[in-house]
Amino acid sequence: FERPQLPFEPHGADFVFRLLDLVAYRFDDIVIDLPNIETPWHNSVLQTSDEIFIVFELNVASLRQGKRLYKKIRELRGNQVNITLVANKHKRKWFGNHFSRSELEKIFKAPHIKSVALDNALLTDALNRAILP
Repeated sequence: FERPQLPFEPHGADFVFRLLDLVAYRFDDIVIDLPNIETPWHNSVLQTSDEIFIVFELNVASLRQGKRLYKKIRELRGNQVNITLVANKHKRKWFGNHFSRSELEKIFKAPHIKSVALDNALLTDALNRAILP
């Protein structure tokens, strides 16, 4: 965008809804990466999505944000929508501060949390080749 702030402006919601209508007409599947801050169109997108993925990292700030969003979606939609929780950059440790899968399930009060492993070698190789991993 030439104006990246446009979705956050007073009439930005109209722009976002028109854009989503065009994209939905053209494509069967749409992935929307919502901003972490509330927008006037945030709830509408959450209320009309068929499936929602909440991706979070394993630090307190990200977990807090993910839990807040999960709770908000459940308040808006109840159990009418499938929410998949994904722990990003998960690494297994024998000792030290980390969150286990069972601890994450307690935090979110939800079973079956998925995880994406942190693979530094793969990320470095992808960056060097200028491709997505």
